[in-house]
Amino acid sequence: MRSSSSATRFMTPGRWAILGSLATILILLLLNLYYQWVQSDIRREERAAERIAVDAAQLTDISETEKFVWDEVVWVVRGSAHDGQKVMVWVTDGKADVVPETLGVTEHQIKSKLLAARPEAEIIRIRPGLYNGQKIWEAYYSLPEEPKRYYYEFFSFTDGSPIIQFRLTNKYSS
Repeated sequence: MRSSSSATRFMTPGRWAILGSLATILILLLLNLYYQWVQSDIRREERAAERIAVDAAQLTDISETEKFVWDEVVWVVRGSAHDGQKVMVWVTDGKADVVPETLGVTEHQIKSKLLAARPEAEIIRIRPGLYNGQKIWEAYYSLPEEPKRYYYEFFSFTDGSPIIQFRLTNKYSS
């Protein structure tokens, strides 16, 4: 029979460190697997939207894919067509609407327009979307008010004109 002193010598500080490291690695691996499982449906939807966009616009390169949810779910796929032209493809309900980027205003132009109208705005993001069937740029920003408030403002994709602004209530602003 072993004495308790030999059992404590078996688990030296070095062995405890190795055991702790292995347990940490196992936990991180399990968390990674869980994250991948949670994200699998979103990735599947994204790949399906990209396939539809590639078929509709004959894309050779995809630079960005964004999901936009407002009235309906729309995926906006940006890329290059086989002729080298930069295009944006709005994919909704399995249908694609291909628009050359040159037919609309750019994200940079929307940023400039917003800052010209509201110089104190802190822009959080600008992204393409769809509002009431119209292609838009969504600007999400805050103004230095007390209490701090956040805003969504939609601009026309074709000419950059403002469409509508939504001011979030304090409950959803912080």
